[in-house]
Amino acid sequence: MSIVFTCLACAIYYPISGGGIGFSQGTPITVFTVALYHTLFEISPIQATIGKVMFGIRVTNLYGKKLGFFKSLFRLIFKTVLIACFGIGILHLLVSLLNTKKKQGIHDSMMGTVVVLKEE
Repeated sequence: MSIVFTCLACAIYYPISGGGIGFSQGTPITVFTVALYHTLFEISPIQATIGKVMFGIRVTNLYGKKLGFFKSLFRLIFKTVLIACFGIGILHLLVSLLNTKKKQGIHDSMMGTVVVLKEE
């Protein structure tokens, strides 16, 4: 079932977004689609976007449980705002990963979430 969901999301997401994401492609439909993609995948049974699945990781709350819709959505919003504010991409994430015991990004600390290795 999750493979069908993944394929469906790819079929919808990539043609709309033009094959990538960026501020130059920030049309309302693209922003909505990207937010929906991330949120729905993180609250799905696989708890990960396609990229996270490829790396064998998933997003959980601090107790290892699935995220709710709004927690996942606000996690994405905080991550996007932090990246936009820092203006230098993912550097904020690398710095915060090196400085926390749970290896959380700032947005993960704010939302009480963590990215963990997926159990087999």
